[in-house]
Amino acid sequence: MVYPHVQDEFDEAMTTPTRSFHGQLAVEARKVAYQKGGFRDKVDYDATQHKGKDWYSTIILSFIVTPLDPTRKLVTREPPQFAREFIGVIRPSIEALAEKVAAIKGADVKAINPLREINGLWIAGEFVPRPDNKPGETWTTLKFVDVWATREECEAHANSEQDEPEPEQAPLPTDDAQRAALAAFLPTLWTQAGQDKAKFAELLKGNAMLDGFAMDSPEVLAVMA
Repeated sequence: MVYPHVQDEFDEAMTTPTRSFHGQLAVEARKVAYQKGGFRDKVDYDATQHKGKDWYSTIILSFIVTPLDPTRKLVTREPPQFAREFIGVIRPSIEALAEKVAAIKGADVKAINPLREINGLWIAGEFVPRPDNKPGETWTTLKFVDVWATREECEAHANSEQDEPEPEQAPLPTDDAQRAALAAFLPTLWTQAGQDKAKFAELLKGNAMLDGFAMDSPEVLAVMA
C-alpha cells in the first residue's frame, strides 16, 4: 500500500518503498588507511604516515543520487572497494553501461574508466538486496540500469515507467559468481602484502569479506604463483 501524501513517520512507515530511482549521480573516491581490526577508525591516507605492516589501505567509494523528484531523499551508499555490494552489484552495473557512457562522452570505451566518467550524468537505478545479507536481512544496494547526458532524457524515461508494471526482481549472483567476484580482489591484497606470503596470510585472515578463502584455496595459490 502507498500513501500518496506522506506527512509524518506514521504515513512513511505504512508506505511501500519504491524499488527504482532516477536522478543525477555524483561519485567520489578517496583512499583511507586503517589498522588491523580498526576499519571503523579509518583516516584519510597519507603516504608519509601510513607505511609499514601496521597499516592497511583501501578505497572508499561514495555514490550520491540527487532524485528528479525534489520531495524524495538523496540516495547514498558508501562502500569500500572490497565490499561485496560494490564487487558483486554496483561495479558490474557500471561496467555494463560503459559503452553508453563512452558514447555520451564521445570517447573510445577502451580509453575511459566508466566509474570516473559516469560522475555527473543522469541515471536510472534499482534498489536490490546486498549480496552479503544474512537470512532475514533486507539491506539494499544500488544497481544502475541506464544513463543519459541530460535531465530531459532521464525525465522522459522516468515518465514512461510510471504506468508500466513493476519488473521482476533480478536474481542475486550465484555463489560461484560471488566467489569469482571476490577473488578479483586477491591480487590487490597480494600487492599490498608486498608479495610476502606471511603478510598475505595476515591480511587475508583479517579481511572479513574474504573469509571464504584460505592460503591453500585454488584462487589464492593462483595469485601467489
